[in-house]
Order: sequence, then C-alpha cells, then structure tokens
Amino acid sequence: AIVTALLGHWLDTAVILSVLVINALIGFVQEGRAEQALAAIRKMLSLQAVVMRDGRKVAVAAEELVPGDLVFIQSGDKVPADLRLSHAKNLKLQEAILTGESLPVDKQVAAVPEGAELGDRFSMAYSGTLVSSGQGTGVVVATGAATQIGRISALLAEVQYLTTPLLAQLSVFGRWLTLGIALLAGATFVFGAFVQAYPLSEMFLATVGLAVAAIPEGLPAIMTITLAVGV
Repeated sequence: AIVTALLGHWLDTAVILSVLVINALIGFVQEGRAEQALAAIRKMLSLQAVVMRDGRKVAVAAEELVPGDLVFIQSGDKVPADLRLSHAKNLKLQEAILTGESLPVDKQVAAVPEGAELGDRFSMAYSGTLVSSGQGTGVVVATGAATQIGRISALLAEVQYLTTPLLAQLSVFGRWLTLGIALLAGATFVFGAFVQAYPLSEMFLATVGLAVAAIPEGLPAIMTITLAVGV
C-alpha cells in the first residue's frame, strides 16, 4: 500500500488498504466475541462460599476467603478452598479432578497419618472438588495458588504447548508461498526491465501488482471465519 501510494496509484492503494482493514475488523470482532463469551462463562462459574463472619453465615466470593475462615459446604457445592473438615454428615466428595477416582469419597473428621497420599486424606476437602452428598464444615487451610489444584495449575502453566498441525502447515505454506512470490516477482522485474527494456518505474509497479495479486489477502479472514464457525 505504501509503495503504490508513493507511485501515485491511489486506486490500488485504496483497494489494498480496504482488504487489510476488512481482515483486521473481522479478526477484531471475532476475538471480541470470544472474549465476551469467556467473560460470561467466568461470571457463571464464579464460586461463592458460605462462611461464618461476625457470628453469622454470609455468602462471599471464593477469592475473599482467607486461611482460618470457617466454611460450610453441602450437596451440589464446589469446594471453594482447601479445607480441614471439622464436621461431616454423610459427606461425600467427587475428587476425580485431583485423584482420577471416579467414585465419590466418604469424608470424616478423624485425623489421618502424616504423609498420607492425597486420595487417602479423608479429613480434607480440596478446592475444585464437588460435594456429591451430605454436608460439612471446614477451616480454610489454603487458597488460590497454594491449594492442591492451584499447584497442579502452576505445573501445567510450565508445560510447553505445541503448535497445532493446522498452524504448522499454514506456517510452512506461508514460507513457501512468500519465497515463490519473491522469486517470480524478481524474475518478472529482471526480464521486463533488462530483456524487454521496459521503464523501471513501470516494471516496478507491475512487479508490485503481481506480488499483491499473488498474496492471498483473504486467507486470514477465511481462517478466522472458518475456525469461529467451527467452534
């Protein structure tokens, strides 16, 4: 676009800029919609905890919990923090997210041996696990990144993510396409300017036009729309 503008070919400049702007707008709109959807999901999944504050039960956001808070849980709840149970009545927790155990685990208040495996700590209720049945009360011992699920998340954050096959193929395709266009444009310029003796300015413009025409400007937009519709 800059080259065609410098040469005074405003129509070509307008066309190129229009394509670039449309691609950018499509990508911006799609990313904005994705962010809105994620924000709505986060809001829906925002955890609430029932705690004892100033001698009465109140509901607070899970992020506001601190070690030492007394938390009440019951059937259907998601445990908001790592709790040391002080009361359990027919309490069963689904701990598949931590241990892979598919069956609910019975919980109790009796102490377990020090160094017991995670799945054998029956006096603990861990953040992110689900209450299958019963009710219980526990004291917060860890929140956020200090919880067991938080430690797992921290480990996962250190995992090196691999490029998807689609992106890898597109990257290879883009490199070969760029090389091919550069070679073709260069050969066209040399042939026209030095073999056919056309003016350099005309050959330069023709070369730029060839490169612009060969580049698939709509490919990013097509990929964005395809992936968005597919999701």
